[in-house]
Amino acid sequence: MKVKASLLNICIKALAESMVSDMMISVVREVIPHYDIYKQTGFPQNMAIPNRDIARQIVRDVNENNFFPPFVLELVKLHRMGYQGRPCSISYMDQIIRGMRANGLLYDMKNHLFVEDPSVQRTRNWGVFREGQEGVFTLLKIDIVDNSVLVKENSKADVDVAYDIFRKQVFENIERRNGRVWNWEGDGGIGAFYFGDKKVCALLCAINILHEIIYYNLFQRNLKNPLQVRIALHDGRVVYTNTEKDLFNNENIKQVISIESKQTKPNTITISDMITTSYDAVIKNQLESFRGKDNKRYYRYSVEWED
Repeated sequence: MKVKASLLNICIKALAESMVSDMMISVVREVIPHYDIYKQTGFPQNMAIPNRDIARQIVRDVNENNFFPPFVLELVKLHRMGYQGRPCSISYMDQIIRGMRANGLLYDMKNHLFVEDPSVQRTRNWGVFREGQEGVFTLLKIDIVDNSVLVKENSKADVDVAYDIFRKQVFENIERRNGRVWNWEGDGGIGAFYFGDKKVCALLCAINILHEIIYYNLFQRNLKNPLQVRIALHDGRVVYTNTEKDLFNNENIKQVISIESKQTKPNTITISDMITTSYDAVIKNQLESFRGKDNKRYYRYSVEWED
């Protein structure tokens, strides 16, 4: 994140005018443990450092080390909840929040996070998660059924057109509900949801994709056989990483892949039992409960295709 100079300057003023030196050090150590202001500034240990110099160095360091959003979150937390049981009003807080918005980040009060403004940019980590950071995500795995058969029985040009339409449908539906595509391999991939009512968002996304595939088969199909997909939904802890090899080592990623490949029929969405516990009766009544090949409880939503 490239932070505008005006926002950095407002934060410097906020720190210098709202906190004593010890408090500033305490706050920055929430995001950079063992932070040493004397080492960073070069001041001798026996010399008092002016508040303004401390504030300037801290803001520079959190910005250069890509910790600016979590540092601002600590300021928001102090402003809302106080410091060590005492009220703590941070000067210019409204301006700081507006400055973050101008930098493409919106404050999510429910999750106490700054997230990307999707009208400005979309990155796979929502502008929030750092390498190695853990979170509970709702995962969506989608795959085209009998990919090798489609490739064999149709021309490359026709397959390319169909798969491009499919990819656009998947990406648009996932991103429309503030999800992110974490992996894509041409005939399918993995999406992730984190914010809002993520389990409902993932299900609605999956249903919409499934219906759009049916519409494609009815009105746009250029392949000899109908395009069919399998979709799986699962929820669990994942350690965020930009490295796909490490991503696929995560147990919950493996689980959603297994549900899609082993427990899911064509033109069907299979949902792990833990996700449905948060669905109300109206949604659950639209799903069919069944025991998988692994004897675990699953739910599914399917669409029958008649040629």
